[in-house]
Amino acid sequence: WLTIGYIDDLNAATLEDLKKFFLRWYSPNNATLVVAGDIDMAKTLLLVEKYFGVIPSGPEVKNMAPNVPVLDKDRYISYEDNVRFPQMRIAFPTVPARHSDEPALDVLADIFGGGNSSILYQNMVKTQKALFANSGHPTSELSGEFVILVRSFPTTGLADMLTMVKQDMLDFEARGVTDDDLKKFISTHEYSEISGLQSVSSKGSKLAYYQTFVGNPNNIKQDLDRYKKLTKGDVIRVYNTYIKNKFAVILS
Repeated sequence: WLTIGYIDDLNAATLEDLKKFFLRWYSPNNATLVVAGDIDMAKTLLLVEKYFGVIPSGPEVKNMAPNVPVLDKDRYISYEDNVRFPQMRIAFPTVPARHSDEPALDVLADIFGGGNSSILYQNMVKTQKALFANSGHPTSELSGEFVILVRSFPTTGLADMLTMVKQDMLDFEARGVTDDDLKKFISTHEYSEISGLQSVSSKGSKLAYYQTFVGNPNNIKQDLDRYKKLTKGDVIRVYNTYIKNKFAVILS
């Protein structure tokens, strides 16, 4: 379902519909406010009270339960257009953000297709079997997915692309996970998180994020610690749990 809705629904919406929606969701009890900078705390609190204190609370907003889809078979979706290079996107349902298996799946995605040393790059791009190949593990509040993306040459069939990906999975099983894999990912992840806090704006955004989704604005250390505790066995376990011989949505 498109995030912004479909044109017919947008055209059918009335001003009253928009007002009701706004009043239902955009209220102080469903918001996090962060004021970041070199501020005078007392004066700032007075300004917050002045401009926001008069806004009444809205209806109660409860957190939704995670909703990871369960596939009973592979699902194939195809789109055709005037494009030069075929592309395939394979998505395995996994876990929501902050699930205990999220860090290990992130490492798995990095090993499989996270850079020039990854299996996908070495087996498909470097050998000129594909123009582009990578993998990632994006997660959201309610669910997540392990994604493999391959863009190939016009002469390569979609079935051939899928066969190559499956062979790369077998190569991973034979290769396994090394201590260097963990060290590389953990150090890169930690650098990315800390360097992303250089600006005042980024610090404020991170505080708001953790307050909204965890209930603790100062959660960054706990978040980083999740990755430091990873073992090689964790990565193999999530591969067997979520990827190996599991069903996926295959979009071409």
